[in-house]
Amino acid sequence: MHRIISIHPFDPRGCKVGGIETHVRHAIKFFPENIDFVVVGVDESNLLPLGKPITLLNDYGREYTFLPVLNTKVVNINTAAKSIFKSLTFNFFIALFKYRKVIKKTYDTMKSSVEIQRYEFSWFCYLNNFSNLLITHGDADPNKKLDSLLGKVWFLHKFNESFAVKHANKIISVSSKQTKRLIADFPKKAKDIHYMTVSVDDSLFIPTPFNIDDGILRIAFAGRLDEFKRPQMMFKILKVLQAKLNGKVEFHYIGVTDPTVFKEYNDVKNIVVCHGFKRSPDIAEMWKDYHIGIVTSVFEGWPVYVMEAICAGRPVVSLRLEQMQDTFRNAMCGEMLDINNDSELTINEMSDSFIRQWNSIQNKSLDPLIVNSFINPFKVSKQLDALFNLHMILK
Repeated sequence: MHRIISIHPFDPRGCKVGGIETHVRHAIKFFPENIDFVVVGVDESNLLPLGKPITLLNDYGREYTFLPVLNTKVVNINTAAKSIFKSLTFNFFIALFKYRKVIKKTYDTMKSSVEIQRYEFSWFCYLNNFSNLLITHGDADPNKKLDSLLGKVWFLHKFNESFAVKHANKIISVSSKQTKRLIADFPKKAKDIHYMTVSVDDSLFIPTPFNIDDGILRIAFAGRLDEFKRPQMMFKILKVLQAKLNGKVEFHYIGVTDPTVFKEYNDVKNIVVCHGFKRSPDIAEMWKDYHIGIVTSVFEGWPVYVMEAICAGRPVVSLRLEQMQDTFRNAMCGEMLDINNDSELTINEMSDSFIRQWNSIQNKSLDPLIVNSFINPFKVSKQLDALFNLHMILK
């Protein structure tokens, strides 16, 4: 038996959304019989005693352990912090040391490895002599739109990256571009650096026929409306599409960000439907009613919601992102532009791409089964076992 301790500031029962959270939830759902799974995280209910492990059941009725070390009375888990002392990562980092003894006891009582998704937590692993697997989720660019705090402490981010990569037993990057960069920057660690995207749950997301009876194009996006994802650009594209399609377009937002903070939202609020937080089974059902996904991000790893859309048989229109290029190369699961900027020209090109995809859907030349096939390498059923096997061989 091998114990995996996943250290990430979220509540597996809660409503924090994002690619990392989806990855950890997948690990909880699909960990094999020879794995004892532990999540060190945050209690969203504010009812649990901190530092006390509790037993929970995954979707298949198998037990795993949740060890909360922080709660949401201390910090908001769904908004970007404006100062380091209000940062979720900083407060969680402090909480790890506060409850160090119980975490170390959990590690020492069985052959164990730790999985971390943030560079900062490598210090905790190093000081406790924990074997750890680092998963890093793509490169940001300090010269472009970022969460405000990351932009302010970029030097610290790079320092922590160097420390984390050098001291990790294995490193997985979900971005092919970042994988190449890490190997170039840390040649002595090259043999320990692997490229593996996050996975999509193909037991939930399955291709279904398009519903086009009312002639309304339904575009969907799931996740946080972070600055680097250019929500303003999404709303500008919708405005153009609203004009080109005579109002027969809707935008469905699944997530907890308030879109009204963006002034561009006012131009399209009449065609936007906000669904709030939804769990994966609900999102899988919702994609049956939608037609196309959208990506306007400055950078990404491999967005889970894009995988989910394609796995559900729904094409995606995206700006250029290197790690997604091979999947989109034949334009059979959507379209990817050759550029990545938010100019008026690009906004019009994106709207034209949506119309081309919509025409293909309406004339039935786009087959959901074929769209789904392009995400095959990234399905949970194909690759998650490889992650568990890496943990098993950590020294």
